Amino acid sequence: MNRSMVKQIVLATDFSECADKAQDYAAFLTRTYEADLSVIHVPESPLWYGSNAATILYLEQAQKESERRLADTAQQLRQEGLTSVEVRQVVGRPPQPSGAHHVRAPRLKRSTVYSFMKQ
Repeated sequence: MNRSMVKQIVLATDFSECADKAQDYAAFLTRTYEADLSVIHVPESPLWYGSNAATILYLEQAQKESERRLADTAQQLRQEGLTSVEVRQVVGRPPQPSGAHHVRAPRLKRSTVYSFMKQ
């Protein structure tokens, strides 16, 4: 494949050891195809279970920690020589029993290689 076939790599991460391995592979693909890399993290929001002070505090702390970890990830990837790295955190709602998802996914293109890791 050449640059015109793969323009963007999307890596969804939960910061697990398995996601670290997927990150290495996504970085390899990004270098190989001279593509852009988007790293996305979707923390589960406890607000869907109630909005008391404890869940709000938990969510704020989890978001700050995720933002820090995403910034660290971006810095690490840039130190490895990747120049086009975007990180994004999207607060989501877990899937309902019907299978419906309430997270608005970023607009993705057909020329994108996706790497999703299961915890």
